[in-house]
Amino acid sequence: MVTPFGGIRIDDDGTPGATTGSMIHNNNFDGSNTPNGIKDVTSTSTPTDGEAENNWWGCAAGPGNVGCDSVTANVDFMPFLFSEASGTPCSPTTTTTSTTTTTSTTTTTTSTTTTTTTSTTTTTVIASLNLTRARIHREKSPGSGNGSIVVKGFFFTPPAFTFPPPFSVRIQDGLVLDKTHTFASCTSVSGRVRCSDTVGGLFRANFSPLASSPSTIRFRVSFLRQAIDPPFSPPVTMTLVHNGGVVRSGTITQCDVNSGGLTCRQP
Repeated sequence: MVTPFGGIRIDDDGTPGATTGSMIHNNNFDGSNTPNGIKDVTSTSTPTDGEAENNWWGCAAGPGNVGCDSVTANVDFMPFLFSEASGTPCSPTTTTTSTTTTTSTTTTTTSTTTTTTTSTTTTTVIASLNLTRARIHREKSPGSGNGSIVVKGFFFTPPAFTFPPPFSVRIQDGLVLDKTHTFASCTSVSGRVRCSDTVGGLFRANFSPLASSPSTIRFRVSFLRQAIDPPFSPPVTMTLVHNGGVVRSGTITQCDVNSGGLTCRQP
């Protein structure tokens, strides 16, 4: 909690006017900043002078609601995140792995050992994903293989989502359900990616930029013809790995469990 200026305060430097070009994205506000999460007190600033989009404000309902930080009227906070940002493109996690291969060659008079060291660096960028719907349906009878998993949601770019390269989707529930599929058979037209293949079931994916906000990508992913059986339990988590190292993860907790499976909907 930060008082009396709030989480972030934007002010002019003594010369009245607007502060333009402010970019505040992918942050987690805890909902206890007083008087505001972001307070812009510059004399002529309007919501078009800067951006405070794609932030988590402490609750799923957004600024001004119970549990969320508020913002002043001249702060552009739309769209906002419905769950905490798991990371930021500005702070990638870098994992470096090294492998060592040793070979030996022996003759009647000498022994020679050659050691070759190979170092491979992989950069992982953590980004957010908002899971808004999830449905897990059991197979009708053990071994029938007609269960299904369907998830929907959206995320923001950058980092960019494109095809190729192939991408993977992993879906887990709160117990033992854990399914992963790599989509390699896709078409991409005007930023819209559609995928369908039948290796190990029927798998479909549709990713489309929002017409009014192309940086917002909506998705629907289906795992069909699956041999899955209860019990199932919330939460449901989806992890999307794409473009060689971008990892997005989102969780939905508002779920109803019934005899057929599990249905989740973000309020």
